[in-house]
Amino acid sequence: MPSSSQTDTQFSGISNTSTYPPHNGLAVGPGYVVMAEGSRIEWTNLTGGAPTLQSVYSFFGSLGTTATNSLYDPRCFYDSASGRFVVIMQNLGSNGAVSNIDIAVSKDSNPNDGWYFASLNTALVINGQATASDRPAISVDQNNIYISAPQYNNSGGGWQGTETWVIGKTAGAGGGLYNGGTMTVVANQISSPSQGIFTVAAGNNGKTYYASDYSSGSQILLALQTYDTATSAFGPVKTISLGNIDQGGTYTAQQQGTTLLLDAGDKRAQSLVYSNGFLYGVAEEKPLGSSVPLVHWFKVDVGNPNSPALVAQGDISGASLGSNVATFNGSIAVSGAGDLIINFTASGPNMYPSDYYVYQSATDPIGSFSAPVLYQASTGFFNAGNGSTTQRWGAYSTAIADPNNPHAFWISNEYVANNWWQTSVAQIEVKSGSSATVASIATSGTGINGGVGDLNAGKIITLTVNFSSPVTVNTAGGAPTLALNDSGSATYTGGSGTSALTFSYTVAAGQNTADLIVSSLNLNGATIRDGAGNVADLSGASNNNPTGILQIDTTAPA
Repeated sequence: MPSSSQTDTQFSGISNTSTYPPHNGLAVGPGYVVMAEGSRIEWTNLTGGAPTLQSVYSFFGSLGTTATNSLYDPRCFYDSASGRFVVIMQNLGSNGAVSNIDIAVSKDSNPNDGWYFASLNTALVINGQATASDRPAISVDQNNIYISAPQYNNSGGGWQGTETWVIGKTAGAGGGLYNGGTMTVVANQISSPSQGIFTVAAGNNGKTYYASDYSSGSQILLALQTYDTATSAFGPVKTISLGNIDQGGTYTAQQQGTTLLLDAGDKRAQSLVYSNGFLYGVAEEKPLGSSVPLVHWFKVDVGNPNSPALVAQGDISGASLGSNVATFNGSIAVSGAGDLIINFTASGPNMYPSDYYVYQSATDPIGSFSAPVLYQASTGFFNAGNGSTTQRWGAYSTAIADPNNPHAFWISNEYVANNWWQTSVAQIEVKSGSSATVASIATSGTGINGGVGDLNAGKIITLTVNFSSPVTVNTAGGAPTLALNDSGSATYTGGSGTSALTFSYTVAAGQNTADLIVSSLNLNGATIRDGAGNVADLSGASNNNPTGILQIDTTAPA
């Protein structure tokens, strides 16, 4: 299995207006990273320098957007054909009386050179019902911007289907949206609500693909539709059975340290990407006989739009991360070289919600994904303080191919730090050759014999992480730590250049466990690489139980 390397960029997501983790959007061009999240938009030069930050209300202010409306559900896209960034956000007024999707297009590939703005009216009357849009999706090709969104009834509950808009980049008075002129919708349609919620991926081959994932009896069906730019027409909807793979119901995930659950989304197609004649996607499913949801992926041959064929499908389970660990909030991307990545959140009764990815190289058999790789751990559970027993988690994560490296990706997701949500962004590169892996973890110190002991507050424990080959630790960006199942943390103390890295942990009052387990190895800005320069595979440190039973008991006897 090839290895992967990781570069992290942290975006602080603290917002004084969001009471739940935000949806976030991420786009990368040749010179900039653009991120939109709960209450702000920012862009950062890839060569360095401070980011440019704006409130989303200020950014979209020329559209008359005010703080009395809600701006949320941001999505970002880099249009490589025209060298532009495109950002959209849902704009909702009270009771859906105002429902717009606000659109911003950069004037060129440098966001600092200015933006064009337009507003797409989504307050639509469909089948006699006043509706408003929610959670829009976006894709862009050489000719058009493609936006799709479910339209929900303003009263009485329910929804009327997925509305789809095709916006010509240069169509309309004044040269169209891309020239600061009038935004023009060149085609649109509404799908049947019985076919689920469609998302969209442009193929850059004259075709744009729409997909939804929905239940029909005991089967899960994948609905597929194609838009042809040559004829400006939508084709018929085709369906593919994925089998009896989902029992339905609610999709929730447990969190360590609390009875509060996380909303793990629903079965809609969460992310879609086209590459070389194939459509890849991820959705949420809960297998029969299981109480734990997981990310389900699929690959479809769309070479013949009138006869799409399922090539492969499978699950990204959290079983290897611990008991009853759910995986959710997924996104998928294919690199320029054909490598594949799936980005997701994992959470369970013995772990905080944290961000992982799995990958496979272009030469690997389809479905032969790596073990889950941690790229951002949370330091606590999420509680918005709203009294709900099920806490809302971000409904979007992002995975996109790096336009500057054919073997690399950019991914983003939410995590918890300082008792609130943050956004983590990581650049991932798939490399050939095997990397060093975690072979074992051992404990030692006063009062410990062969990994066995019963320690109280103040005792010092040395945890030795043994790798399959020598590794080098670079602490210029931070120091690695081991998260422990008693809420403690062990700090890196040495061993760089060898195959054994040491960490020190001093037991603190209130930290108790019947058997000390390492929850995860967190880089915190550091790097750990093997002799070939590959980033070490740290997945073996997740939920690792060192040899012997090491009890931590800091409760004084009565």
